[in-house]
Amino acid sequence: EVAAEAGVNWRSPHFAEIYVWTARQARGRGWGKAVVEACVALIVRSGAQPLYIVPEDNEPSIRLAESVGFVDTGAREFAVEGVARRGYGWPGRRWMGD
Repeated sequence: EVAAEAGVNWRSPHFAEIYVWTARQARGRGWGKAVVEACVALIVRSGAQPLYIVPEDNEPSIRLAESVGFVDTGAREFAVEGVARRGYGWPGRRWMGD
């Protein structure tokens, strides 16, 4: 049974957006953090910037992003299911257009 998984939703030459899923019974045990850290390491090694996009009301996911080292780049408009989301980028890198 899978406890958690992370991967890349989309990738460009410079950016890669991470997704993460953690089984309800595995939450709060560090599994989500472990798979996100592994995914971030692979993306950074490839020379791209990892991005983490999260609905503004998903506090557990926001805490996970920040615990791994992502920094809040502010609210952005994303066309995803009509839900306001926040963008999290990797320290020392900037979003295009900033």
